[in-house]
Amino acid sequence: MNFVPVSCKHRLNDIKKILTETSPGILRHYDPKLPIGLQVDASTSGLDAVLIQDSAQIAYASRSLLETKGRYAQIEKELLAVVFGCERFHQYIYAKVVSAEQTTGQWSQLFQTAR
Repeated sequence: MNFVPVSCKHRLNDIKKILTETSPGILRHYDPKLPIGLQVDASTSGLDAVLIQDSAQIAYASRSLLETKGRYAQIEKELLAVVFGCERFHQYIYAKVVSAEQTTGQWSQLFQTAR
């Protein structure tokens, strides 16, 4: 039995086409041959991690922080987001070289040499 009207099926197929073929912000399939990146961000209330290949998102994950971890210094929360991303996406990044990126520019402070 067919419960969906024909006009709705055409609209649904149009939406599927837009989401899978024309929109650059939609998730794409993982290709083990391509280089892989991890973008992370941290706020006072949560952590975000996005797996990237060729400027396209492969997967994303987020989690909230407990009150105690929410009081960490911002740089510690950013590095905690890297650990979170590596743990969440271990099946993609195991035994691979991964470039980690941050949405704000605070890691440069961490890796500067003392003068």
